[in-house]
Amino acid sequence: MKKLAPDRPGFTFRIIRHFLLLLLAVLPAYHSIAQTSAKEEGDAGFSRDTTLIQNYRKAAANGTISPDSALALLNQAASLAKKHQLKKQMIFIWRAMGWRKLEQGDVAACLRVVDSAFAVNAELRDPELTCELNDLAAEAYARNSDFARAATCYFRAVQAAEENKIEKKGTVAKLYNNLGIFMLYMGEDSLAGKYLRLARQHILNTQPVDTGQLINVHVLLGNAELQHDTLAAMGYFREAYVMAEQFNDLSLSHMALVNLSMSYMLVRQYDTASYFLNLAKSTMLPGESLVRLEAIAGQLAYYRKAYDSAESHLLHALQLTHNETDEIVESIYQTLSDVYAARGEYPKAYLYHKKFMEQYVLLKGDIKKTITSFMLNIQALEHDKRIVQKQAEISSRDAAIKKQQFWIVTMLVGLTLLGVILILAYRNYRHKKSLLSEQMRSLLQEQEIERLKAEAEGADKERSRIAYDLHDGILVRLANVKMNLAGFTEAAGNTFYQDVMRQLDMASRELRNTAHNLMPEILLEDGLAQAIFYFCKATEQASGLQIKFLQIGSPLPKLTMQAETAVYRIVQGLVQNIIQHAGATTALVQLQYADHLCSITVEDNGKGMTHAESSEGYGIRSIRNRVKILQGSFDIGSEAGQGTTVYLEFDVRPFLDHSPAADKKV
Repeated sequence: MKKLAPDRPGFTFRIIRHFLLLLLAVLPAYHSIAQTSAKEEGDAGFSRDTTLIQNYRKAAANGTISPDSALALLNQAASLAKKHQLKKQMIFIWRAMGWRKLEQGDVAACLRVVDSAFAVNAELRDPELTCELNDLAAEAYARNSDFARAATCYFRAVQAAEENKIEKKGTVAKLYNNLGIFMLYMGEDSLAGKYLRLARQHILNTQPVDTGQLINVHVLLGNAELQHDTLAAMGYFREAYVMAEQFNDLSLSHMALVNLSMSYMLVRQYDTASYFLNLAKSTMLPGESLVRLEAIAGQLAYYRKAYDSAESHLLHALQLTHNETDEIVESIYQTLSDVYAARGEYPKAYLYHKKFMEQYVLLKGDIKKTITSFMLNIQALEHDKRIVQKQAEISSRDAAIKKQQFWIVTMLVGLTLLGVILILAYRNYRHKKSLLSEQMRSLLQEQEIERLKAEAEGADKERSRIAYDLHDGILVRLANVKMNLAGFTEAAGNTFYQDVMRQLDMASRELRNTAHNLMPEILLEDGLAQAIFYFCKATEQASGLQIKFLQIGSPLPKLTMQAETAVYRIVQGLVQNIIQHAGATTALVQLQYADHLCSITVEDNGKGMTHAESSEGYGIRSIRNRVKILQGSFDIGSEAGQGTTVYLEFDVRPFLDHSPAADKKV
């Protein structure tokens, strides 16, 4: 039998095919092994890097190392976190870097890293990080004196905490505490008390309780209540002092004692206030500022009428001011103005009053407007959200209503056109009639104003004549009588003689004050603002009524003598009404000028008045007549037992004094 030779091409093809199948079977296994090896190497590298990040962060958080060393460690941690796209870790690192930058005083660098953290957190939307980043940003803006943005950040942080019910230890309490401090600084005591009580609640609900933070919140709560409920404020200060003594913290004890001294001073327990002030001095730590203690000592001396001692303490406090808060400087200026006014040194009193007002306006003006604007914006956003929801509901109904509206509109168009024509004709008739009535009213008003001007000018001339008669006639005669009596030296020791001389002195002073009030020369010499200021201080000295004078806004331009006299007489009449009828202990006279409008507010804490009293009295009628001369508006607000507030406003442009003498004086 013949042997067959193998088929070479088919055999070769089968071998190649088996080899390829074997290769395809081996390759996935090899690839899987390679992937597993790479994954194991990657996992090991990732684990190593995350451990390094944690170690760098812990080392940087150590308070004993310098900010530069901490920042170097944090930069290494940031590089590793960025390599692995660990976004939350990057935010933690940037936040720590921001606080370290603040330690160095580099606010701009702090804000740059905060902006980077905000950008990443916009993707994560972590509410807790939102709170912490806004708190850091607020601190940075506050150190940069950008209080508007600081307020915005504090509000955002608190809003995020309230909306997301964040309960992290210390975070929420710190936010409420910081916002309370800011509101206290702004004079918003009610809002400050609200946020500080929330901070206190969170501190007490967190175990263990942070005693130092609790003491600080108690002191701040006392300051929030100080002007409204002094007894409640004293209770907070006492609790703070007791806890500080138990906690054995001299710094916190000192802070509580200083505030206790201030609260007792407010309730006029001056000996107790001095006792706590001396205790506060004994608890001072080396390097602490004496400014606040000297300022309180000056106020105590002023209330005790030791004016020289008060001046010494206050001027010393002013010399020591370096890094103190603006409120302390403001308080020093205000008390110095009161001291000099009490001693009759009115130019110095007015100088420090102006400094006080400049400080007051600087602190409270723009920031308060910014906070109000921010709160309005929040309300507007919520309102817009509700509108969008309502629009979605309304849009579904619009399609069904449009068909009905088409026919209704078509029918109404004709009626509307007819109605418009009739309305336009009627309005034209009413307009012409209104113009005629307005012209008649204007003519009658001008005649009335001219009559009132003539009466006021006549009254002022008569006052001037009486003032000069008193000054040049009766006062001269009294002076001659006193000189003649002074010649009887043998009667100098006689009690009756001394009593007569005292009565002559009192009569001379009263006549001189009467002559001055009838026609104050300072109105001609120094202008309206200073004349009102001097009148308030002189009346305060004579009557015992505490009168606070505030001048707000731009300086008041020079007005005609008639206008300035009218304003002066209005203020004079209102203050005299308070003294004679209100039974008040304090009064406020506020003069404000802005946008060509001059406004005067006079208020007291007296017994108030009825509607009949506010409209029928001769004094009120006289004041209303003078307001008519100024073409201004006049309003009285009063409730029984709640005091009285009088507000008037007028446009100064018709009464500007354009004489060369006035221009030279300005």
